[in-house]
Amino acid sequence: TPHGFRVEEEKLGREATAEQKKLAQEKKLAQQKDSGQRIVDELKQGGMALVSVGKGHFTENGHIMVINGYAKDAKGKEWFFVANPGRRNPDPKDSKYRDGAVVVDRELTHGAGRVRVSRETLEKELKYGFTFDPPRAGQTA
Repeated sequence: TPHGFRVEEEKLGREATAEQKKLAQEKKLAQQKDSGQRIVDELKQGGMALVSVGKGHFTENGHIMVINGYAKDAKGKEWFFVANPGRRNPDPKDSKYRDGAVVVDRELTHGAGRVRVSRETLEKELKYGFTFDPPRAGQTA
């Protein structure tokens, strides 16, 4: 069963005050954190997520990816495992990958491999998506 979510970007005019801009940014950050937690909760139950991200580590415009895993490393940093089809292998020399927020776990073929993206980075770039419950016993596709 899919469950949708969206991070709303509040459109403010030029006349918006600093306080209005701050409140809009806080609202967006709260939605991103809530969406990230929804993904974590679904993955812990054996489900998966399909997400759209905006400009950032994966794209200049928009991109859709499957999130099929979640883990914490030895330092407590949270990571999502992403199947990132349709993309070339990330070049470690590319400046957008130097911050360590996206890590290639093994060799990829056009994105068909395991890529880790930090929870913080995914939440920041997240636009919308769906989480899917795990299949029930005896359920077929």
